[in-house]
Amino acid sequence: MKTALLITAYRSPSQFGRLVRAVSGARMDCFVHIDRKSDIAPFKAAVRGLDNVFFVIDRYSVALEHSSHVLAILAAARLAMRHGSYSYFVSLTGQCYPLASNDEISGTLDALYPQEIIDSRVCKPGCWCAGWGRWQKLETSRAIIQKWLGKDRYETWHGKLARAPLNLIEMVLTLFSGRPKDRLERLGYRYSAGSHMWMLSDHAMKFILERAENDRALMKIFRGISTPEESFFQTVLTAAEFTGTRAKFEKHHISIDHGLNRMERSDILRFICDARGTVNNLRHPLVVTMQEREFIERSRALFGRKFDETVDHAILDFIDVLRALPSQERNSLASRPL
Repeated sequence: MKTALLITAYRSPSQFGRLVRAVSGARMDCFVHIDRKSDIAPFKAAVRGLDNVFFVIDRYSVALEHSSHVLAILAAARLAMRHGSYSYFVSLTGQCYPLASNDEISGTLDALYPQEIIDSRVCKPGCWCAGWGRWQKLETSRAIIQKWLGKDRYETWHGKLARAPLNLIEMVLTLFSGRPKDRLERLGYRYSAGSHMWMLSDHAMKFILERAENDRALMKIFRGISTPEESFFQTVLTAAEFTGTRAKFEKHHISIDHGLNRMERSDILRFICDARGTVNNLRHPLVVTMQEREFIERSRALFGRKFDETVDHAILDFIDVLRALPSQERNSLASRPL
C-alpha cells in the first residue's frame, strides 16, 4: 500500500526540500500546495530530480484561521486522487519532519489500515474547543490585516487589537443569526475540532472530497467559521453516512490527548512541543530544538512539528541520525525512562 503526503508550505524552500527528500521513496508520494503569495520556483528547484513530487497548479492565497487553508489541503488531496491509489493521506506542513524511517512509517500505516488517525473532540461544554463555533464572516478583512502586519505580528497584541472590532461584529452576528455549529447539527454533523495534522484512510478522504464537492451548505458554513483548518475534517467525519454508528467510528478512531505545559509524546500521530519551561504557547506549538532531543529519542510518533532550520539546524541533523539507526537500537532508546 502507498501513502500520499499532502504538504502545504509557504516559506523556506530549502527546509521544504529537505522534508521531501527525507520521505522520498517507492511507497510515498508528495502532493504539494505552495501559497500563491510565494514564488513557487525555489520550491520546485529544491526537489528537482525527484519523480514522486507533484505540485498543485491552481493555488490559493492562504491565511491563518481562514478557509483557504482547508481549500489548499483539499486541492492537494484531489491531485493525489487523480494520480493514483493510496491507502493513507497524511496532512503535513513545510515545517514538519519525519521522526521514523520510511520503512517504519509505511509498515505502521499498513498495520493500522483502515483506522482514521486524527485528533478530534466534539465541541461541547467542558471541552477545550467549547468556545469555538461562532461566525467568522470577515475573513477577507482578517487576511488583509495579516498581510499588513505579517504572520508573526498578527499573533501578538498588535493583531489582537486590530481584530477586536471584527470579533465584536461577529459576536453580534452569532447572537442574532444563531451559531454555525447549530446549523451543522441540522445538516447531520457534530461540530468537532483538533489538529490539522492527521492520517486518513482512502475511505475517509473519498468521503471528505465528495462532501466538499456536493454539500454546498456545509462549505458555506466553513467559509465563515472560526479556525476551519482545525475543524472541517473532524466535523465531516462525524456524518452518520461515514460513521454508520458511533461505536464503529470510535473503534476506527485514534484520538490523541494534547495537554499543555508539557512536552507531547503521542503514540502515533505526531510529536509536538506545546510549551517549554514556564512559557505557554496556547495558539501554536513552539519550534522544536536540541533541548527536546531526549523526547525525540523516546517518541513513537511518525512525524513531528514544528521545525525551523534558521532557529536550530542541528535538531534536523540529529533526527536524520536517529532515523538511520537499526530498528532494535531505536526501540531501545524509546523504551528508556525519562
